Amino acid sequence: MVRRRTKFLVGLFMAVGITIALVAVIWLGMSRFFEKGRYYAVYFDETVQGLNVDSPVKYRGVAIGRVVRIGVAPDSRLIEVVMKIESELKPEDDMFAQLKVVGITGSMFIELDRRKPDMEIRTPELTFPTEYPVLASRPSDISELFRGIDEIMQKVNALDMAGISERLKSTLDHIDQAVVQADMPAVSGRLRQSLDSVDRAIQEIDPAGISAEAKGALSGLKQDLDPQRWQAILAGVEETLRHLQEVADGANTLLGKTSGVVDQTGTGLVELNRHLQVIGQDVERASTNLNRLLERVADRPSDIIFAAPPGERRPAKEQ
Repeated sequence: MVRRRTKFLVGLFMAVGITIALVAVIWLGMSRFFEKGRYYAVYFDETVQGLNVDSPVKYRGVAIGRVVRIGVAPDSRLIEVVMKIESELKPEDDMFAQLKVVGITGSMFIELDRRKPDMEIRTPELTFPTEYPVLASRPSDISELFRGIDEIMQKVNALDMAGISERLKSTLDHIDQAVVQADMPAVSGRLRQSLDSVDRAIQEIDPAGISAEAKGALSGLKQDLDPQRWQAILAGVEETLRHLQEVADGANTLLGKTSGVVDQTGTGLVELNRHLQVIGQDVERASTNLNRLLERVADRPSDIIFAAPPGERRPAKEQ
């Protein structure tokens, strides 16, 4: 009789335990199913390595939801991320989603923010129907960094540095050759002789005779050229000078743009090199700290639980 009662109690206990477990599983599943929230889809044209299901969705640092599904889009090109917004915040047309990295672990979450008037979003174009409302997306900061590097390299490659260097060298060679061929001492001597000749000619000039001849020449010139003809000649000269000024302005503008492109390229390369050096130093320090932690855990595993390793046990003294 006692044995039958014991078996009955054991069976009843097992049945009650199984029933409680089933109820708990069903309750947990249904509670997740009946949670409040709205579903949205975001599509990224980049890797989502580090983003997992249940990763947080934040609005300017405040958690407002979580990721519920990650998969490849129907076009086999984009990555589809379905997220559930569990707060009262309703995404609007001026909001966008962006992947953010957490620390040095590589874990990612989705950050929602509002676009600025001068901000370029570059949302991937969709060629297929979607199940949920779609939020605009923007490339991550890492993707933006590499895109900036690519643009700088394209500008540098488009400059034709070899051709510019060759033309500059050729121009300097021509200038040097012209200076050498000019024979400056001889030119200076001839110029001095010319000035002496002019000085002697001025001293031999008869002012009265020149004045009479000048008056006669001016009278003849005044008779030959009427005012209308003078106006036409002056207008032609002014038009020629205006064209020459436009040509000079165009050349100055072209030289200014070329100098600006070269300066911007050099500045961008220096700034990029500085950022890459800082990132490399941060990664090296983090790796060193992680190695120290792993070595300490390997040497003294008890540090994970205790503040300090337990002391060695001393054998009891013999009586």
